[in-house]
This record gives sequence, structure tokens and C-alpha cells, in this order.
Amino acid sequence: MIRQQFPYLEESELYLQTVYDLAKTMTPVDEVPIMMELPPDEAMAMQLELQEPRSPYRHRYLKGLAETANELRINNIALAKVGSPGAYQSIMSQLSQIMANLS
Repeated sequence: MIRQQFPYLEESELYLQTVYDLAKTMTPVDEVPIMMELPPDEAMAMQLELQEPRSPYRHRYLKGLAETANELRINNIALAKVGSPGAYQSIMSQLSQIMANLS
């Protein structure tokens, strides 16, 4: 049964790790419960958890995404350093956004 308020789903280390692993592969949020093969009630609860700012599931999902984004930036920087025009343009665009966010 889905709770009416947060937390919607009991915290499970197995579920947290699975959410993290799926986020690392940039799985869209709406596909996470499907990939986890959750029963309908738990799938709906997981969707709510992933939308809740205080949820450990959302935190773990965002951490997985952030780690993948960081890995991609590292790869792009390496490609830009060896002369890839596309990687250089991407890095400079990201750098401009970061600098704009600092002001």
C-alpha cells in the first residue's frame, strides 16, 4: 500500500543501489520502476520517491547522474586536449555556463 505522504517507500539498500546503477546509465526516471520490475504499488511509490526532494532514492539517483556527467566531462576534456573540435566546443560552452552560474 502506498503511503499518502513521504516517505512513500521503505528504504532498501538493494533498491537504492539499483536506482544508483540505473542513473549511472542515464535511465529516465519514468523507466526506473520498469527496469526494476517493481509491482504496480511499489512502482508508483518509487515514482513518488524519485520526485521527492528529501527522498534517499532521489538523492541516490541524482548522485548516479552527477557521477556519469562528471565522467563524460573528463572524457570531453581529454578529447579537447588532443584536438577534437567538437569536444573543445562542448567544453567551452559548459565552461561559459559554469562561469555564468557563478555570477
